Amino acid sequence: MMELLWLLLPVAAASGWWVGRRAEGTKARKSKSDLSPDYYKGLNYLLNEQQDKALEVFLRLVEADSETIETHLALAGLFRRRGEVERAIRIHQNLLARPSLEQSQRSIALLELGKDYMHAGLFDRAESLFSELVKQRQLTVEALRNLLGIYQREHEWHKAIETARKLIALKEHDVTPIIAHCYCEISVEQRRDGAVDKAIYALHRALDADTASVRANILLGDLYLKENNFMQAHKHYFRVFELDKEFIPEVLEKLTKCIANGIESQDFDNYVQTFINDSDQQGLVPGLALYIYNSHGEQAAVDYINRQLQNQPSLSGLKEWVQLEKTRGAGVEQLDSGIQALDKVMQRMPGYQCRNCGYTTTILYWQCPGCKSWSTIKPSAGTVNRL
Repeated sequence: MMELLWLLLPVAAASGWWVGRRAEGTKARKSKSDLSPDYYKGLNYLLNEQQDKALEVFLRLVEADSETIETHLALAGLFRRRGEVERAIRIHQNLLARPSLEQSQRSIALLELGKDYMHAGLFDRAESLFSELVKQRQLTVEALRNLLGIYQREHEWHKAIETARKLIALKEHDVTPIIAHCYCEISVEQRRDGAVDKAIYALHRALDADTASVRANILLGDLYLKENNFMQAHKHYFRVFELDKEFIPEVLEKLTKCIANGIESQDFDNYVQTFINDSDQQGLVPGLALYIYNSHGEQAAVDYINRQLQNQPSLSGLKEWVQLEKTRGAGVEQLDSGIQALDKVMQRMPGYQCRNCGYTTTILYWQCPGCKSWSTIKPSAGTVNRL
């Protein structure tokens, strides 16, 4: 069916030429206010995701008037949404080949062609078109946003940062967190290469860009903890408590280690008392159990775990109970097997979920593999998977 529809495009061009001849060359290009009611009907179908009906309407319009730029753009956009990118590219290329195309229309066609190339995975071509629009100061914000998307996909973090700063200069401040994530990605790469000092510097640049970056604070805490700099590690882990309580399970046990190494924190003690009395904090059970064990002894930790298992049973709570029983010397070999079995079960469970699209995963991604949003994946209640 679609092959037949594609064959209609040359017919549409011929029809437009014939109509133009009948008007003896005096027909003016339609303005938006002169568009056929069928055009808006087709747009309505698009908005309601009735793409087959929309396709019929737009093809009929192209047959009636090949000079209607808006119709061609709508038709090409529809082809792209259906995954028929080659057809969308051809329509946009044909539009750009018209010498009579106005500058504003040419800019729109360039932008849409760049989106076609992105959809097809031809990022170099897309980048070239979007960069041309930025240079011409045409549709600058949308072109920059698409460039930002390309650089993130290609892991060109420095270019992504530069592009995001250009958007901020245009008052597009919602990209500020992306800059922080880009610096975090740079830090991860540098840490992997053994350049710890550069990794720490990149994370401080991330916090310069976005002081509310949970990820940068966690990564800095991890780096300082590895170097036994418990004071700095404590500082950044505790910042997570203030920024986003949903990420507390990611840092609670690490923070407890800092305190166990001589770092005093009255604020942390106050937080802990709040969490201990909150029955809906399943993900915090391991860290709280460790804190209570270190601060108040074995029996206090056992009592806490027993209360949790009675009031809010969870796999993480059960695992901590088994671990404590092992410490107390109860059937060590059998308990070891139980801990290993619980670990395997918990590793298979999705411990994280994207708050934007619902994507679930067993590890923490800072950019959702599903919807590509940053910082939308957070720990799920009741399970904590540690990397």
